[in-house]
Amino acid sequence: MEEWFLLDTGESSPEYNMALDESMLYFSYKNKIPILRFYKWSLPTLSIGYFQKAHETVNFSELSKKGFGFVRRPTGGRAVLHDKEITYSVAAPFKHRLLEKSIIDSYDLLCKPIVKAFNKLGISAYLSTDNDTEVNSPSCFAAPTLKDIKVNGKKIVGSAQMRDKRGLLQHGSILISVNIEDIFTVLKTNVDKNKLISISKRKITSLINEGYKENEEKLKEEIIKAFIEIFDINFKAINTPQIGIISECVLKYSSYEWNYRI
Repeated sequence: MEEWFLLDTGESSPEYNMALDESMLYFSYKNKIPILRFYKWSLPTLSIGYFQKAHETVNFSELSKKGFGFVRRPTGGRAVLHDKEITYSVAAPFKHRLLEKSIIDSYDLLCKPIVKAFNKLGISAYLSTDNDTEVNSPSCFAAPTLKDIKVNGKKIVGSAQMRDKRGLLQHGSILISVNIEDIFTVLKTNVDKNKLISISKRKITSLINEGYKENEEKLKEEIIKAFIEIFDINFKAINTPQIGIISECVLKYSSYEWNYRI
């Protein structure tokens, strides 16, 4: 039976959250052990994907008015407004069995414990491969990807993955509740925003919207159980000091050069 590390870091700043995810990748590579992490955001934060153009994607004036944070992720994908959610991340070292799979197949496998946990808690979730092209949006949740976790035809989890010589990092947002108007207030788009909001309300949901009444700890508990069952692993709890967050990473995700580079 394989051993993984388990980390729950609570609320942190945007730059710290991304820095710790990247530091996990270093730690996982060094120790040859995967890590599952849960975390939250100390303030509502818009994160954009690695390849998105900041000034073409983000309405920084509205972002400032609302007092939201901003950070560029190391992973791809589109913009996500992190607010009332649980965020998860998984780091796996180079040569781990997850890396033997394609990006799509490993993404699919890492989403399965979340789907299983939802179903255990009475939320009928599934992995969708719909090729929905009704709207082209800078928002992760409003635009479909190759694999989406959905409930009743609506997206409820948005995830993204990156790989490099250290291994694999996948992280994603599990929506507890969602304010769709806020998402499009802080994003730029050539499409009429009222139309985007109307369409997105048909395409995005949250656990509360789907009748979830348990607390967040119960959800995390079921996700952990599902990882144990699907991956046949034991978890060993660790804390942030053991990861040894790399100060250069915090500086990186705080910097103008990183966040506004394109």
